[in-house]
Amino acid sequence: MAQLTAMGGQTKTIFLNEAESHKLHLAFTVAAGQTVKRGQPVILNADGDILPPGTLDGTLNPQIIGYSVHNAAAGEEATIAMRGYCVVFAVAAAAQNAGLVSYNGLGTDTDYTKYAAEATAAESNGWSLDKATAAQEMIRVVLK
Repeated sequence: MAQLTAMGGQTKTIFLNEAESHKLHLAFTVAAGQTVKRGQPVILNADGDILPPGTLDGTLNPQIIGYSVHNAAAGEEATIAMRGYCVVFAVAAAAQNAGLVSYNGLGTDTDYTKYAAEATAAESNGWSLDKATAAQEMIRVVLK
């Protein structure tokens, strides 16, 4: 495959067509000790930082939140073309890590929906982007 020449230098094309630029794109910090590359799938760690999933064995595939648009090293930000379609503010059902969540009713003030950590992808309907240290703590949830 031919490489494209840009500004007099050689560069490799990663995305032939941009990853649906009209869809949801969010910036995340790369987890300590990790590196992500353009086009690489990413998952969340417990704190909501991103890292590559390693070898996909079926259990990590549902945890993939999207694909990196940038190369980034630990502590840097990378834009992720998200698998989900929107972000909602919600509350946590209990103390929980970032990752797969499922709808769990309304929070105590009934303005925000409540989401609980979910172990199985079949039951989840999104990803919490934030770690919650207690029930009713505000979190951001990407709906899938």
